[in-house]
Amino acid sequence: MAGVVAIIFFIVFRGIRKKFFGGAIEAGYRPSGRFSVVAGTLLAISIVGSVAQSYSLGKVKTEAAKAEAKRNEDAAKARAERQDKERQRLAAMSPDEREAEARRKEESVVAPMLQEGQKMLKRWREREAWATAFLAGKKLKEPDSNPVTKQEWDDVKARLNSIKETQPQYQKAQAMLKAMAEEDKKAAAAEAAFRAIARAEARKHFAKNLEQVFLEKRMDTDVSASGTKNTVLKIKWVLASRVTANDLSKSGILEQAENSGFKKVIFTDGYERQWWWDLKPKAD
Repeated sequence: MAGVVAIIFFIVFRGIRKKFFGGAIEAGYRPSGRFSVVAGTLLAISIVGSVAQSYSLGKVKTEAAKAEAKRNEDAAKARAERQDKERQRLAAMSPDEREAEARRKEESVVAPMLQEGQKMLKRWREREAWATAFLAGKKLKEPDSNPVTKQEWDDVKARLNSIKETQPQYQKAQAMLKAMAEEDKKAAAAEAAFRAIARAEARKHFAKNLEQVFLEKRMDTDVSASGTKNTVLKIKWVLASRVTANDLSKSGILEQAENSGFKKVIFTDGYERQWWWDLKPKAD
């Protein structure tokens, strides 16, 4: 056995020597008996060390697994004991006492929902009042609270809706949901009004841009947006005629005006002659 080990060690040694030192080894060279003993001893030590390390790691893993199993077992026993004690406690109570305790538990769950809803409404109204004043041109200090996100708002409503009709806090929850629904309506109306204002301003820009287009074509026109919500587009050109009115109707300007929300386009020479087209926009 020692001889085999020595030969293996010798082959490895020979390869290392040739790789790193470039030394040549005679073809007929054989390891001596002393070399064989040393090589065998070193290899045996290496093998024993490897086996010992593997055994040590395996032992650690086994002990860790046993400890985890023991913890799980203890936890299961503790849960079972708590459940048994709870059953005994409930069995010793009267029906009225059990019902009262059930109500207290429900209240402990529902109360935070109501508090959260109240805080959310307060935060929403603070931000709403500030935004309304800001749009009106008033300079007020912005609230310290963060804007209410749609996800936050929806989450609070979902929790309030989870309160059952049989629970004593149901009426409070419904009143809060009603208040939130009113805020939703106000927010939707405000958003619609804001969009309408934005569209009306966009029509004024449309008129000015169109006037610039005419000017670049060497046509000295006066283009304006007027009427309710700026829905009337008026184009004044001193050289307006039946021919130019016909050209205008085929230029694509009427379609663009309709898409921008204009309800009427007037083309005039600024004196007595004028032509107009009634449009049907999808939105004002």
